[in-house]
Amino acid sequence: MKEIDGKQYRINTKTGEVTEMLTITIPYGSKVRTPEQQEQAKKRAEFLKRREEKAYYKRLVGKELGHFYWIFADNAFSDLTPQTVAKLVMLCTFLYYDDIFRKSLKTTIKKKDLQGILNVSKKAVYDFWNEVNEKYIVERDGHLGISENANIFRGQLAKKQIPEVRHFQKAYINAIRKLYRATDIRKHKQLGYIFKMIPYLNLEYNILCKDPFEQEIDSIMPLSIAELCQLINYNPTQSARLIKELQSLKFEHNHRQEYLLSYVDNGSDIPQSKMIFINPHILYNGSNFQKVEVLGAFCKADSGKKSRH
Repeated sequence: MKEIDGKQYRINTKTGEVTEMLTITIPYGSKVRTPEQQEQAKKRAEFLKRREEKAYYKRLVGKELGHFYWIFADNAFSDLTPQTVAKLVMLCTFLYYDDIFRKSLKTTIKKKDLQGILNVSKKAVYDFWNEVNEKYIVERDGHLGISENANIFRGQLAKKQIPEVRHFQKAYINAIRKLYRATDIRKHKQLGYIFKMIPYLNLEYNILCKDPFEQEIDSIMPLSIAELCQLINYNPTQSARLIKELQSLKFEHNHRQEYLLSYVDNGSDIPQSKMIFINPHILYNGSNFQKVEVLGAFCKADSGKKSRH
């Protein structure tokens, strides 16, 4: 310390750096924090705020969307017919954390239970079983469980030792059951088309697109109807019929009818103006499902209006 012209300075004897010292009067008992401590306190406050926001969103999602199971999205269901996909997605709503299908904690699902759970004919169950047996579903001691190769499971990714960077989607159990039960058996094929498109579902905005990891909405390249038809092996000359069929799929959520799909078209001819949104109450693994609800304009299905901007 050295005083010059009535001012005090601190001199670093090693570097020669001179720092003017200020005298501040503070109330007795006050705590004094160094600049480093203040910076640490700021970072701590920001961390706590982010943690609280994350916890709030988790509570909100849990209340609004409910329980879910994971689907590994890369090439999801590529080896199954759409009708079988619809039934498999429904059956997986009964999947428990131990990878066993259960009606309750004490009651496992057996092969003989499939007809009642899926609400289809014996012939449909036979066809379904022939497609999924061993590849997606295994039977052990009479009980049905999920195959290790299915990449479908309940629980935390970390506990399954699966990297979170892989493309996963969350499938919401209660909404899927309502959707499946509200869909006529003759429309299971159309329902399956949507679930076969999971590899192309944008993680943040639920738009069917070419890059599911793109986070900037203006940079998203939506799939055209022609591309959608090509991916599901549907006649592109019948694309208008396909959209009409897909837009007819609906279910009840929070005491109101909602569409599964929202086809948003602002009227221009550029591909980016036409977007196909999937209802986030069915599938969603982004940071804010409410944002998707607004973008997709999921109006009441009984209003007689379609989403068009």
